[in-house]
Amino acid sequence: LQLLQYVSTQSAIAIKNADLYDMAIRDGMTKLFIHKYFKRRMEEEWRRSSRYGTSLSLIIFDIDHFKNVNDTYGHQGGDKILKEVAKVIGDNCRSTDIACRYGGEEFSVILPETPGSEAMKFAERIRNIIEMMRISYNDAVVQLTISSGVASFPEENARTVEGFIGMADSALYYSKNNGRNRVTLYTKELLP
Repeated sequence: LQLLQYVSTQSAIAIKNADLYDMAIRDGMTKLFIHKYFKRRMEEEWRRSSRYGTSLSLIIFDIDHFKNVNDTYGHQGGDKILKEVAKVIGDNCRSTDIACRYGGEEFSVILPETPGSEAMKFAERIRNIIEMMRISYNDAVVQLTISSGVASFPEENARTVEGFIGMADSALYYSKNNGRNRVTLYTKELLP
């Protein structure tokens, strides 16, 4: 009986520690990984891809005109939108993908062993789902769009992980500056 109590106590501690760790690496609202975890995993995946010559893609998403959503529906309405978009992104990821809340209304997905063409298909699928969504909030129906930037290694040979993230960010801003509601793949020809 004492042995069972001891095992039970140790199991409860292990479960509690696992829960605390999960709470420490996930955004409380969206349940996606936090930016600090994104940075750590991006470094790990970058090193692995560089070492073994495997594909690695990164997508950064940004909700278009999110400030207008907050101004119109308040922060509670904005929070509902963030949760809905995060759910779409998370539900469409593979078990190996790493979906994160990048910051504010931005999200990122690290796609290990994924070439740019496949990352583009994934980003376009998310863009299409978001565009078709109708989110009810109070007496209103909210429609929104999302823009994204995609970077892929080794297609574009960034020298550092920061440079790689910068490529995805540049592609995102190209999308936002060229009509929004679109997906852009970083290429040196498009964004020198």
